[in-house]
Amino acid sequence: MNIMKFITKIWIYIKYPNLFTMDLSKFLNKKKYEKYGLDGFPPNYIYFNRFNDRSNIIDVGCGFEAELSVTMINKFNLNAVAVDPTLKHESFLREIEKKYKPNFTYYQFALSENNGETTFFESNNCESGSLLSKHKNIQNDSICEYKVNLIDLPTLIAKTGFKEIAYLKIDIEGAEYGLFNEKNLKSLSIVNQLFVEFHHISVEGYSKKDTLNVVKSIENKGFKSFSYDGLNYLFFK
Repeated sequence: MNIMKFITKIWIYIKYPNLFTMDLSKFLNKKKYEKYGLDGFPPNYIYFNRFNDRSNIIDVGCGFEAELSVTMINKFNLNAVAVDPTLKHESFLREIEKKYKPNFTYYQFALSENNGETTFFESNNCESGSLLSKHKNIQNDSICEYKVNLIDLPTLIAKTGFKEIAYLKIDIEGAEYGLFNEKNLKSLSIVNQLFVEFHHISVEGYSKKDTLNVVKSIENKGFKSFSYDGLNYLFFK
């Protein structure tokens, strides 16, 4: 690394200390990552390669590109259900649904601890909005608000018709801290791998301790866990 690249890297770490923490965690966990035989792809997905064309995945908080679903369909020709409540993502996801039909299905819901309806805060500046008004995107960006339909895990799984889920990704921008009540935890019994993006660095009022409490709750349902970057966790059996 030349001197200018080194200086740039240091400047980035000073400006974004969480990035330094994540990169340090990756460095410290690299041997364990390799020992497990994990695969992954950007921006942060990791998984055990146990997929085939009969596998089913659920991609919650898929964003407008649904990059997890699209990548996994292209790699394994599997079935993917993508879930996202964000109105500005809808047209993009409908186009992906047309392109990848019948492998890709899109549901416009917000995953939550219970079924119902609530206010969603959509950021006009960032891709990710949130159900939580204390998310940094909602605090710092211009936003619009609208009602969205909530769906819990048992209802979502029943809607998909899946009897086994090879991989469930959950990226719900802070709402994960209220998600894992007993009925939702129980529904994980048919999930082989669970990938959760935690947001204690993004939402006021949550800390690493809250993340570790959720991690423990999921582990208590028969999962092992591994975090490569110290922020996002893969749970597996």
